[in-house]
Amino acid sequence: MNKSQINLNSVKNALRVKFSNNFRRFKINPHKTIDIESSTCYFLGVPFIPSDSFRSATNFPTILGQCLCLIPMSQDEFRFCSVRTILSVIALLCQIAMTILSFCWLKESGANIFKGGVVLFFGGAAVTMALLINLSINWCGLLKKWEQVEGYFGHQKNLKLKFTLISILCIIFSMVEHLSYLLTGIITTKKESSQEVFEIYVLRMFPQVFNIITYNVWIALLVLVINSVSTLTLCFSDQLIIMGSIALGNYFQSFNDRMKMCKGKVRILKLKFCSTKLYF
Repeated sequence: MNKSQINLNSVKNALRVKFSNNFRRFKINPHKTIDIESSTCYFLGVPFIPSDSFRSATNFPTILGQCLCLIPMSQDEFRFCSVRTILSVIALLCQIAMTILSFCWLKESGANIFKGGVVLFFGGAAVTMALLINLSINWCGLLKKWEQVEGYFGHQKNLKLKFTLISILCIIFSMVEHLSYLLTGIITTKKESSQEVFEIYVLRMFPQVFNIITYNVWIALLVLVINSVSTLTLCFSDQLIIMGSIALGNYFQSFNDRMKMCKGKVRILKLKFCSTKLYF
């Protein structure tokens, strides 16, 4: 073994990572895992994706988003002509319509905090749904890029457990808050002889819709569904931000730990590298 090979091995051992000539060309097999305890990384063949990988950890939150928020996010290839995509686009159009109706209602009847909050609620839900649809289109590419990062830093411990707990807690709190809002409106609604409680409740809670459109049971149910989907969509976006912050924060911490470990060795390695170039 000549001097240049010895210097290159010392660089690898100091950084505890296997170098690649070009990071953009580095592709990790999703059916492989990495042992980062040794001085250099090497691949171990396994027949399944590790449970603590980002792809596996986001599987349960993705299913919740599909079922509760009508988001077309999938671990597989995104399909424009699918039931989930069509439902998400319909939900987006309904949220935009609710935003416009709420704004017109605010303009005609006078502005106050409650009416302004309704406009911001449906407007924010529409923007969030549009961003989540865009994220769903690029989700598979994001997972592949994240697998490249995992190829250098390894998988995070208990990541799947953390994401599952965060998803369950966020959904529970969101549903409790929304159901409390609905039950409060139903309880405070007074029944009249000519109308049912449900009709009075819907007419009072969504005047921006039924001041323009004649009341219909199916339209009332659609409005309630869109209201619930909007609430869960905003909750799901917060959940994604929390999960992404946790995963990125752990990797930044790992990167800082490696930088601290290599502190004081950079100059020595640089001198060795320069001496190797002069040697040749």
